[in-house]
Amino acid sequence: MAEVFTAVGVPLNIFQNAGIRDWIRPNVKSGTSLPSVTTLRSLLKTSGQKDQHETINKLADKQVAIMADETIDIKNRKILNILAKPLDPNQKFRLISSKVIPVCNSIEVATQIDSALNVHNISKKDVACFLSDNTPYMILAGQKLQGLCENMVHSTCWAHILHLTSEELRMSMPDADKFISAMKAA
Repeated sequence: MAEVFTAVGVPLNIFQNAGIRDWIRPNVKSGTSLPSVTTLRSLLKTSGQKDQHETINKLADKQVAIMADETIDIKNRKILNILAKPLDPNQKFRLISSKVIPVCNSIEVATQIDSALNVHNISKKDVACFLSDNTPYMILAGQKLQGLCENMVHSTCWAHILHLTSEELRMSMPDADKFISAMKAA
């Protein structure tokens, strides 16, 4: 439960709240023995370290695909998320880095990806693909990374490209856009 709360940004000190503790006791299995916030933090740290080691092992000595995307958090800070996965189609992307960055530009993105690769012991020769959105700074970051990762191909996300295409079509047909909006409202 603590992992879920922290994953969605709820601070662990919520477990000190009397109302929350009163709800947890009857509604959560072993809720009567809820550990202190300090214990929860140490357990989550251990869990996070275990997950990081598992990720490193899954990516070790394999061709990998890297994905990067920038978002904004609730405090209006820029967050760069970097994910990686082995090229095996049955594997899923795993988060390898999530950093608050001062500015989102190609140099910062390429630097953060390089740092994440180093932390996770991913050889640059093993990076086969970099997936990103179609923004100019991500395209430049892909070009910079191609200088570091000799076997890498940069691909922009097809979902973003299809969305941009649909937006262009929508803007070129204002009457159809109004009609569809009216039908949705109805």
